[in-house]
Amino acid sequence: MEIKYEIVATDITYYSKEAAVGTRFYTIQVVILCSVTILFMLSDMILAAVSTITNDGSINVRSLNMLPRLLISFVILGIMYFGLITFSKFAVRKAHTVAGKNGLFCEHTITLKEDGFTETTEVNRNFHSWEGVEKITETKNYVAIHIRLGSVYFIPKRAFSGEDQIEAFISTISTNIEIAGVPKPPMFA
Repeated sequence: MEIKYEIVATDITYYSKEAAVGTRFYTIQVVILCSVTILFMLSDMILAAVSTITNDGSINVRSLNMLPRLLISFVILGIMYFGLITFSKFAVRKAHTVAGKNGLFCEHTITLKEDGFTETTEVNRNFHSWEGVEKITETKNYVAIHIRLGSVYFIPKRAFSGEDQIEAFISTISTNIEIAGVPKPPMFA
């Protein structure tokens, strides 16, 4: 089986974004962002409660500062998110314009055989035996071949003729990884 595809600058940003979902680092980021938002809200609630205590001990709420501050926190999070995405796209496009022939932003050919797979570009040819392949994963727009303790070959789904070809590609690689019989590496704690 052979797949031809081209990697463009935006593929780097979008694959990175899709591949991060569900990872430990991604979960930590989400927890931190949610915690900051909750702390932002709680601090405002505490401030509102403390500032409205009258001399007789009763609480008299006269203003709703929490809603505008909550909206401000969401705006700040949105600006950070879209700012990072924009910066990432800019950095990749800049690398793409000055890269010249590089083996990344070009046409790739993945050829599957019984003993492994070969990735060929205009400047290189890499062979990986099935014993060196850790796993194959699928995201919304990409299929990725993970090399044990090494790189990842991500293939845009637009390179496939349809879902049947994607399923056959994943099945072929999964079967060859199982046949190779190499135990999975231990997970990092």
